[in-house]
Amino acid sequence: MNNFDKFEYPSFLFDPDYYLSEYEDLGSLTTPAEQHFQRFGISEDRKPNRYFDPKFYRSTYRIPSETPAFTHFVTTGVHQHLDPSIFFSHQEYLAAYSKDIEKDVPPFYFFLKDGIKLGHSGRPTTHITPTRCWICSGATRKIFQKAILQKYDVDFFRCARCGFMQTVEPTWLEEAYASPLVSFDTGAIRRPIESAVITEDLINTAFNPTARFLDYGGAYGVFTRIMRDKGYDFYRQDKYAENLFARHFDIEDLPPPLMQSTEGRHPFELITAFEVAEHLPQPLDTFAELFKLGKNLLLSTDLQPILKDPSNASELSNWWYLCALEGQHVSFYTHESMLFLAKKFKRNYTTFKNFHLFTDEHNSGFDNYRIKKLSLWLKNAMKLNFPHKKKSFTEKDAEFIKNLIVTKADTAK
Repeated sequence: MNNFDKFEYPSFLFDPDYYLSEYEDLGSLTTPAEQHFQRFGISEDRKPNRYFDPKFYRSTYRIPSETPAFTHFVTTGVHQHLDPSIFFSHQEYLAAYSKDIEKDVPPFYFFLKDGIKLGHSGRPTTHITPTRCWICSGATRKIFQKAILQKYDVDFFRCARCGFMQTVEPTWLEEAYASPLVSFDTGAIRRPIESAVITEDLINTAFNPTARFLDYGGAYGVFTRIMRDKGYDFYRQDKYAENLFARHFDIEDLPPPLMQSTEGRHPFELITAFEVAEHLPQPLDTFAELFKLGKNLLLSTDLQPILKDPSNASELSNWWYLCALEGQHVSFYTHESMLFLAKKFKRNYTTFKNFHLFTDEHNSGFDNYRIKKLSLWLKNAMKLNFPHKKKSFTEKDAEFIKNLIVTKADTAK
């Protein structure tokens, strides 16, 4: 028990790591986090952990303003089974786990002390969790569970605000990237060829063709090599794959002075990132890095399909883009989440199919008229450059290989 001014509470109610990460104004704190909470945080209605929300508690149960919400909860509310936040329901928790709870122990206390370790959910029926959206920090809801790499049962969450979908923190990525190129990625050659046509047209239409460019997450360097063959000064970056086709033209080969970013100056005119965004856990960090390196970004990733029933997001569990067999896709975007990124990083945004273009909003060349024209340009480029006369085997081969993998795994069991 912790004691301050004769007010005692169980020590597991306070999470110092959460407290410091939740309140940025405490970044220069010189005293222990819990001491600050006891002296100031309780009276200021600050959250001691991710499952107790003083504002929710106060408004829900009409706690008098002169009484700290945390004090009321510890002395009264927890024993009356008053819910501490939207992330814990006494009714749902007792219905699911009453057999596990020790006698005379408040359910919420048991949940914090032992239940989380046992894999309990604070909302086992409605699946509302304190997991925050990786894009907009909105509240998320668990919508389904799916087997990843044919062995890990992984929870998927969807943001109630922007619709972005994400996995739990992916602990399996080292295994998933044991081979950067999965056997059924039959589009590994077609993608850079097609992307090169679109990128060349875009550069000639809207950017400086003599500038320097970067292909982020460029795998084995095929796209970078193609673009250099076309006469564009492209460089490649990828922390998982070896640079086989664009050696000596990697981002690490550039001298440090060329990599310095200052206000109004970026090392690269345009950054491309094809089939990269869906691989990023905590994507905001990577997007911040990209927009520091370049003013403009062209990426490709499939947006979530429109739900037949908006209230039933679990239908996304059968979406092919989850790529559960390979285990490398962990982030799944919506148009709303892309707009949030554009606003956050002060960029214009335009999209067509699975291509997404972010441009410097302060660039007078990219007014609303040009943004609309670029959408039409992307559409026309797709039609003009890829008039397939014969049906491609790309998707058919991918399905064939996937079935082989599943069949071998089933046979080995």
